[in-house]
Amino acid sequence: MEHGVSFFAFDFYTAGGSQMLETALDDGFLKARYISKFRFCLNWCNHAEQSTMTADELDKFGDLVVGKYLKHPSYLRIHGRPVVMFLVGHAFIRNLGADGAKRAFDRLRQKAIDAGLPGVYIVFCHDAMGPNEIDGCRSVGVDAFARYNYPYDGTGLSGPGKHAEFTYRHLMTQGEAMWKRWRELTGGDYWPTVMAGWDRRPWTKHEDVIITGMTPELFGEALSKARDYASRDKVVMIEAWNEWGEGSVLEPSVEHGFAYLDAVRKVFCTGAAGQDARKTPVQHMDVLEEREHVLDKREHVLNAREHVVNVHSALVFDVKLPAVDIWRFDSDAEGWAASNITCSPLLTKEGPGEVSAAHSGRRRVKREE
Repeated sequence: MEHGVSFFAFDFYTAGGSQMLETALDDGFLKARYISKFRFCLNWCNHAEQSTMTADELDKFGDLVVGKYLKHPSYLRIHGRPVVMFLVGHAFIRNLGADGAKRAFDRLRQKAIDAGLPGVYIVFCHDAMGPNEIDGCRSVGVDAFARYNYPYDGTGLSGPGKHAEFTYRHLMTQGEAMWKRWRELTGGDYWPTVMAGWDRRPWTKHEDVIITGMTPELFGEALSKARDYASRDKVVMIEAWNEWGEGSVLEPSVEHGFAYLDAVRKVFCTGAAGQDARKTPVQHMDVLEEREHVLDKREHVLNAREHVVNVHSALVFDVKLPAVDIWRFDSDAEGWAASNITCSPLLTKEGPGEVSAAHSGRRRVKREE
């Protein structure tokens, strides 16, 4: 809050009316001491098969979230309406047609009205949609557009499977061009998104795009540019608070402390006289009380693996990961099963293994030497 972050958009997972991966929201955030001073909204990550995006699925989503979340006193509202984001909202239009999708979203709005709310403020992410689909989105009542992330823009790649490196300056250039274009296309109903980085080696090893040269100073520069493209709602999104598996992190860390949050505060919380409008402290209590002990211990472990890294000065994106380890994501009790991002199989002592970003259970396996 004191660094200018006004709300969290929680990635929300549901299928057939069942809820998954809700612990952080239900048992963490909503039970926080200062929940009354902060806001949140849902971003339904509905990146399943397009054929599953039916009117019945949207009805079940509404039944699940209206009473449980949208009526919460800390839920984010714009023009009095609770904000609901859809990662692949246009999939409903493609599957149901504009008229069918409009009827389905009208029922979602009616559920909110029946619960005593003035409707729903709908935001579609345009990651997988084209400008020619904007009119269709408008016809079903979409209020604003955003982009979840854009690590592959301008790279010639569309996903993992090949190693490539691009600078954060390149990412900034791609982002600004996109913000300008989509702000014009949507008539100003656009929420620009700033990425805090991209390094998915914990998930895809080296077979993916890695953004290099990331610094808090460049991140602050990107935030300043995004502020100039802010929508009429005055919203700028940051991807993400804690996407550790994708190397896109705003949360305080051992490597950077509060540097990235400080960049947000500098851009969005500075008054006309150059004074911090919220008078937040210059010095922060560190994330870990025994920071130096942890760093020394980590340096010892890295040296033991013959991966000598100066962890006091190296960027998190420049740390070399041990080549013998991979992450494998397996189905677990929280309900993840489908895999939509998979690298080539690796020969392991347990048989063929794969790295997938669509599973949540994790274990380490070693390659066959």
